[in-house]
Amino acid sequence: MHSPQLRIGWASAAIAVSLSAAVAGCGESASSPDTDWREAFDAQDDGWLLSTWGTERNSRYAVGGTLERGVILHFDGHGWRHEDISRNTPLLNWVHGFGEDNLIAVGNNGAILRFDGTEWRTEDSPTGENLWGVWGAKPSALWAVGGSGRPGASPTLLFFDGSEWTEQALPRLKRDDIYSLFKVWGTSKDNVFVAGQKGTFLHYDGKGWSQVELGATDDLIAIWGTGPDDVVVVGGRGTGLLSHYDGKRWATQSLFGLPGINGVWMRTPGVAHLAMAGGTLAKWTLGEDQPEHESFSDSLDFHGVFGVDGQVTAVGGNFEAFGATGLQGIAYERNLAPGE
Repeated sequence: MHSPQLRIGWASAAIAVSLSAAVAGCGESASSPDTDWREAFDAQDDGWLLSTWGTERNSRYAVGGTLERGVILHFDGHGWRHEDISRNTPLLNWVHGFGEDNLIAVGNNGAILRFDGTEWRTEDSPTGENLWGVWGAKPSALWAVGGSGRPGASPTLLFFDGSEWTEQALPRLKRDDIYSLFKVWGTSKDNVFVAGQKGTFLHYDGKGWSQVELGATDDLIAIWGTGPDDVVVVGGRGTGLLSHYDGKRWATQSLFGLPGINGVWMRTPGVAHLAMAGGTLAKWTLGEDQPEHESFSDSLDFHGVFGVDGQVTAVGGNFEAFGATGLQGIAYERNLAPGE
């Protein structure tokens, strides 16, 4: 893989210099972690990487692959290694878990895989639509969402009750030609959100689903938060789009000059880590118009980001734009500073 080229906006650079000076002035530089992004592993031959998750710094996962064959990689503290999964597994798009003995991965053609601590097993799926996201408050209350995004496809919502997966009815959508739901996330079994095409945003209150209007018409792609009063949904294709919920209202903004956002993860209230198109990784802080950002590639997009034990990992690739260069993946990581 080619060496990353760093491009930092002048505002971000100024912030970084100011922070460095402040830390040095307080005499804390010696104890501050190195927060520079670095390549986590050479992912060029692993196909696209679309999601990452982990239980601890020395147990992290990444999923992706090619259209014909999915891959799951696991970092065990010594290196990233391929997990043993069925050769019939298609591209995997998302991974979520509850511990080392209970992980769920979903992918194209309705694929659902579960890890029990010993092996990955394929589960019966009620749909043939691509599944883009999965999340649950507990192992017996899981939601998965999908749809190919193309005319003729169906926006798909699945639920797992501890015994089987079933397809769920959607509320009447306010916009026409919605063919995909992209991600699902929540703070409890009675507070769940779904993001989808053309600004589609749904909320589950434990009794039923309803549509929430965020004032967005571009695709909403990912969701994360630190609690019911601190939720961020991101998206946008040409221009990054971000909406924050403070417990009372949603505030939506376009990040002009920055590309679309594919992934978001949060540890600290009001601070969102963003995986973006154009090889860009960013950190948005509540109240800022523009996030601090760094770009590492013109041809590879970041798709998923997740942190654990003071370290954040971001993965991606040249999804649906591989051309003559073939399939390529990308994986970066860095330490988190206090307050990030």
